[in-house]
Amino acid sequence: MVGVARRATPTTFWVMSIPNIGPQGIRTRRRLGVAAFAAGAALVAGLVLAGAAPPWRLAVFPVFWLGALGWFQAREKT
Repeated sequence: MVGVARRATPTTFWVMSIPNIGPQGIRTRRRLGVAAFAAGAALVAGLVLAGAAPPWRLAVFPVFWLGALGWFQAREKT
């Protein structure tokens, strides 16, 4: 029918993950993630205080991406 909203049914997926790094690898990735987030925040603050144009602030995206990768890899133990 046209114009009738259908209610979606939730689907649950169970994903088994086997950790492939040890405690030292988890600490290393977590440190990398936190350090990259801190560096990204410092870079953004510096760019804002220096009056850099917004497109230049986008250049910090890879630093935040690296931080997210490190953090989520540590959390998921992969």
